[in-house]
Amino acid sequence: MITREIQLAAQIAGAIAAWREHFRTWLGEGRFVYPQTVVKGGIEDVPQAFLSLLQGSYRGDVSVRLS
Repeated sequence: MITREIQLAAQIAGAIAAWREHFRTWLGEGRFVYPQTVVKGGIEDVPQAFLSLLQGSYRGDVSVRLS
């Protein structure tokens, strides 16, 4: 029983390492990108941008560019 658990743990560790390598390659090739939203405005726009983020209006990272 313990031997099977060790084998399974080794397989999982190998799969995780392979996934990380594939993911690193995809990021480097630009095949996988993170969505990002930039809200342009001033400090007065920060509360509304935050509320919109909580409501699910944006996907990924949200930044407020202060002008």
